[in-house]
This record gives sequence, structure tokens and C-alpha cells, in this order.
Amino acid sequence: MKINAKKITILRLLASFMLFIVLCGLFILDFFLINHLIIYLMLLSIIFLTISFSFSLKLEWDFIKKNLKTISFLLIVISLIAVTFTLILINNYVLNLIFILTLASNLLLIYSWHSCLSIFKKLKYFSILSFLIANIILIIFLYFIINTFDILISFLVILCSYNILYISILCIELIMRKKGYLNYI
Repeated sequence: MKINAKKITILRLLASFMLFIVLCGLFILDFFLINHLIIYLMLLSIIFLTISFSFSLKLEWDFIKKNLKTISFLLIVISLIAVTFTLILINNYVLNLIFILTLASNLLLIYSWHSCLSIFKKLKYFSILSFLIANIILIIFLYFIINTFDILISFLVILCSYNILYISILCIELIMRKKGYLNYI
């Protein structure tokens, strides 16, 4: 690999790492949005399971590769149980709506982060699609739900940072493809 390709690849990985840091900042801001400890802890538990699964997929552990369907099924079942328990526990429609929309946007953003460095064309398209859907959910959500100016500004800064980093990864990949350093499968 040429030195230029190594520099561009390192820049791409650095942007992905910064994207993950911004994503963690969004998870922290969710507490101020939800403002209910039990709902927030359930949200964090689902997010933690999803991120752990994402990391294990990225590290390509043999156990995960062999039992991918079983682990995926267990993750979905545990998440559904946690969501159902939360919706039953909190009998407030507004809090339930906030919880569902926050969870959906966070899971879509985790997926877009997970597959942002993918070299598979279909995964890249799904990553971009989930990125766009999560942004639409968050923008509608921010417009109708948040009434505190400080939280709104914080969410907009985090969302803009995420968008800039995600678009920069796509631009870096376009440069790499034009120079022949990256090919999609």
C-alpha cells in the first residue's frame, strides 16, 4: 500500500472513531431528553447490547461468527422484552413516544456507524439509508418534543457533528475509489 493510501485510510478510521465519540455524546444527551431514570437505563442497556454486538462483529471473533443467527435472535428478544417492560412500566404516552423515537434513532445511528466503513456495496447503501432515516426521525423529534433551548442546541450540535463526520467518511471513500485504493464488493 502506498503512503498516500495509508494516510487516507488512517483519516477514514479516525473519522469513524470520532463518529463513535459523537454517538456516545448523543447517548449522554438522551438522558436530558428523556428525563426519567428507569427509561434511560433501559435505553442504555439496549444500546450497550447493540454496541457490544457491533464491536464483536467488527473484531470477527470465531464464536460470534459461528453463532451469529443465535446471538442476533437473542439480542432481538432481549431488546423486545426490555422495550415491552419499559412501555408497560411507564404508562405515559408522551414518555413512551420519546422512548421509542429515541431508541429507533439511536439504533439506526449505531447501524450507520457500524457499516460506515464497509466495503460491501449493499451494506453501504443500507448504512446511508439508515443514516438518513435516523436524521429525519431526530429532526422531527427535536422540532416537536424539545422545548428547552439548551438541549435543542446541544442536540443540533451533536447531530451536525455526526452528519459532517459521516459525510467526510463518504467523501474520503470517494477519493479512495477514484485513486483505486478502495473497491466495493
